[in-house]
Amino acid sequence: MLVFGAVVLAAAAAWAAVSWLVTNWWALILLAAAAVVGAAGWAHWRQQQRAWDRARQQALRFGLPELDALHHRALILVAARKVLVSTACGALRGASVGWQEQSWL
Repeated sequence: MLVFGAVVLAAAAAWAAVSWLVTNWWALILLAAAAVVGAAGWAHWRQQQRAWDRARQQALRFGLPELDALHHRALILVAARKVLVSTACGALRGASVGWQEQSWL
């Protein structure tokens, strides 16, 4: 009996919503336009996020000539810095700041 009442209530709500939308058809157009604008904004945001992710990944990579030119101590610092950046460990990231100014490079 309770299920039947819920079905009747849902059907009445659907009928009222459809009747209101038939009378106020402009509201449906506004909702559709808002959905299109929202979807376009989300797609643009997602595309920008992917572009920034690619740029971050490119910044973390060294080519073979750059790696060969580095001293072995610098290679260790670069590897540690990559780990810290990739794990977003902001508190420890400051330890590798200034490694480029070391005299042994």
